Amino acid sequence: MSELPTSSRGQVFVLGSLNMDIVATASHHPQVGETVLGETLNYYPGGKGLNQAVAAARDDFQSPFPTAAMLGAVGNDSFGQQLLQLAGNENIETYHLLTRRETPSGVALITVAESDNTIVVIPGANGTLTPQDFRELAFSVNDVLLAQFEIPKTTIVALFAQANAAGTTTILNPAPASEIPPDLLGCIDFLVVNDTELELLTASNPSPGPAQARSVLGESMKAVIHTRGSQGLVVATHDSQFELPAHDVTVVDTTAAGDCFCGVLAASLLRRESLETAVARANAAAALCVQSSGATPSIPTGHETSNFLANFG
Repeated sequence: MSELPTSSRGQVFVLGSLNMDIVATASHHPQVGETVLGETLNYYPGGKGLNQAVAAARDDFQSPFPTAAMLGAVGNDSFGQQLLQLAGNENIETYHLLTRRETPSGVALITVAESDNTIVVIPGANGTLTPQDFRELAFSVNDVLLAQFEIPKTTIVALFAQANAAGTTTILNPAPASEIPPDLLGCIDFLVVNDTELELLTASNPSPGPAQARSVLGESMKAVIHTRGSQGLVVATHDSQFELPAHDVTVVDTTAAGDCFCGVLAASLLRRESLETAVARANAAAALCVQSSGATPSIPTGHETSNFLANFG
């Protein structure tokens, strides 16, 4: 564990998974019972939690203190060592990043074909996290807490309740898509969902449109952000709704695009930027992300995102 940070500005606490992504590329995705010859195989440190922490840390590159703090667990194995090393190299606070002796690190098996991906996740150490693991953690009004659904929901509910009581800004990305526990709904400030996740929450069929984002906006939420890939995004608040188009880029790999969006959104909100500015910046970072392969290798720096916005709006 590294030393606790001394910055009074606050941090982005990312509660989530760390996985080793094993990525195979192929000409097309196999159908049931079909064997497809792959083209390449690569190993990338990833997991939704780590991806989002890397995105937040890289976006706030000018801060002298660690912007992102990782709340998670890895196994006592070679994958775990590589994940810990990456977090340290990215200046991510690891004080609450745990090593499990009896459980292997999480793994994600990813197939990339035709600029899209399919993913199978084996949780490993990620599935062992409990609220007691973070009993010494204290949130403040200056912090941001970001989480996804690749760790036990009971842990997410407990920490979101704690953060909510402290006045911490909270962001939930309910991915992989599943129901949001009722106890969690009242503790969410910003809900970030894609088509699949919004479809599950609204029972819309087959693809939810712009109007559905407002339908899941809870009384205590500040905004629902519906990311729609090539169709851009929709932001619904209690007072308004607006859309942003997607940037016209060549898509290579969409693996970490949503995670990149969430991490940059969290870093922007940590800096107390407006929702419009934060969403536009996250949208630009995701556009840069999809132009490269791999999860963490494709996440841009804040300097790259700023230059992209300056040139392409």
